[in-house]
Amino acid sequence: MTLPPAPPRRPQVRCFSTLDLLAALRALPEALRESHARTGRRPLVLIDGLTSHAAADRATRMGREPGTTLTQSRVQEALSRSVQRIAKHEHAAVVVTTTSPGRVNEGGAVSPAVSWAFRAPLLACWRGTVTARLMLQPSPRSGDAGVLLARFLQPEAPEVHAFRVDAAGAVVPV
Repeated sequence: MTLPPAPPRRPQVRCFSTLDLLAALRALPEALRESHARTGRRPLVLIDGLTSHAAADRATRMGREPGTTLTQSRVQEALSRSVQRIAKHEHAAVVVTTTSPGRVNEGGAVSPAVSWAFRAPLLACWRGTVTARLMLQPSPRSGDAGVLLARFLQPEAPEVHAFRVDAAGAVVPV
């Protein structure tokens, strides 16, 4: 048995600040067009951890200098517009993840209980961009090490899906 040739790896860009991410998004359309022409497949853009640069942005004092027009909210608005343009003009499927600490109990620790009521707030500029929200959290049962639970919050659906990610990176329903 011979396996078909593996598709070329998707290019990855590591960004160290929100401004890096904005610059990468501005350069992305040409690469998406080339990829689409080469493969014939709809491009996929995954932005993992959209809010993970907040500490770096604060450390650079973005928007705190007197007379500056560059603020965190304006950069987020530019990011949102860039993502909307990529989705519309490049016909790309765009997945954006955000990080949030989950529910925190009185002791300051992340609560082990599953609560689907917690919803990390979206910045106003992202509310019109988001078409679906999926909440992931670890299973609270002690025998479920490595099991994640997923539920759609937008559009809202009551079903909860349990899954694992195997060593090869494939999602396996539990």
